[in-house]
Amino acid sequence: VCDELVKEAATDYAVLYACAEAAHGLNDVFTAIARLTQALELNPNHLPARLLRARILCDMGQAAEAMEDIDVLLKADAENEVYGLLQAEALLQTGQTEEAEAALLRVHEIYPFCREAVLRLGALYDATSRRDKALAVYDEAIELQPDFAEAYKQRGGVRLALHDKEGAADDLRRALELK
Repeated sequence: VCDELVKEAATDYAVLYACAEAAHGLNDVFTAIARLTQALELNPNHLPARLLRARILCDMGQAAEAMEDIDVLLKADAENEVYGLLQAEALLQTGQTEEAEAALLRVHEIYPFCREAVLRLGALYDATSRRDKALAVYDEAIELQPDFAEAYKQRGGVRLALHDKEGAADDLRRALELK
């Protein structure tokens, strides 16, 4: 159906975007990227197309290629939590840990209740052996959102790594209760 639509409306960026979404839904990422690129050639300011292309590229491990789209997205809305999280993901994939941390901190500062930012920031600190910072992030998140099961679970993992078996068991037990 999309191929027929594209034949009839090859210069309509909205049709190309819809076809890209369909291709993505069918796990045909190469067609999706091609359609998104065509749509963006027609309308470079179509943010949904930029977002989808950046997500697909990151999912494919092509984060460096996604950065152009992410930069455009952030120029359009620097405080968008979705764009900030995607930027952090791309930066991590390209080995830019400090920049990824800064991106996650920006998202966390703007949206202190963003669970995804908390989990990614805590995981980054844990992975870079800054467990004290990971604990602080999880502690703050749990204080703000006492029903945040995943924060308890992740904090329990950090506590276990720090040899606090009792604290880890308490956190894991609380996570299970909340789930």
